[in-house]
Amino acid sequence: MPSKPKLITAVIAFASFNIIVFIIFVGSSNSAPPHVEKSVGAAEVSIQRKRIDDFIDFVASCSSIEKLSEALNKPTPGDFIVFDAGFHTGDMIAGPSLFNQIFADRRVARLYEILDKMQPADASRVASSLFESKLDIHIKDWQRGIQNWRKDEIRPVPIPNNYHALSCSLFLCSHFCEASEVLLMTEKWSNSIKRIEVDIRSEESLKLLLTELSSAGIPDELYFLNLYLSCYQRKLVSYQ
Repeated sequence: MPSKPKLITAVIAFASFNIIVFIIFVGSSNSAPPHVEKSVGAAEVSIQRKRIDDFIDFVASCSSIEKLSEALNKPTPGDFIVFDAGFHTGDMIAGPSLFNQIFADRRVARLYEILDKMQPADASRVASSLFESKLDIHIKDWQRGIQNWRKDEIRPVPIPNNYHALSCSLFLCSHFCEASEVLLMTEKWSNSIKRIEVDIRSEESLKLLLTELSSAGIPDELYFLNLYLSCYQRKLVSYQ
């Protein structure tokens, strides 16, 4: 097992890589990705090209923070691209990579661009408000899904989109809010999911939902650790 200093160094390096990748990506929220490898069939390239173009057009049509925020929770032309990025870079145990889903989401890149042009206090306020609204949607839809399950075993459908939207909002907060605020947001999210888990465990018939809760309830601690490091790295840069 690696020593603590080495582990911390590795995590910081990973966090720095994430930030670098995102910054590179932000500059291309309205442009297409690089050339697709020639080994992919022409028909497949054409389909993927259309998905990308449709997603670019869709994000371009979202002219405000409100529209971009609303679009994060709804099925869009970019869902296949975003979620596919997470599954292709994740693994069977840990699940999809949230960071890669976020980096693949042009809505997030566009929101970042808008927030980055604001005064720091305004950007922090808007990012914090975005998180609060996404957490509210996530928890209410989980509660609604549990009630549906109690009635006729209908699985809560919007959970994956809500989970992604909330993860994106906290990612943005890690870039525009103070580290202490991000820590409180993380605790609030964690406590909300713990209450959902207690509700699920209260009835035997609901326990099948625990699998879904573990994969689309709250990210693992490494995700949060990387966000905290992002906050502190930003503060260190501001002191230079």
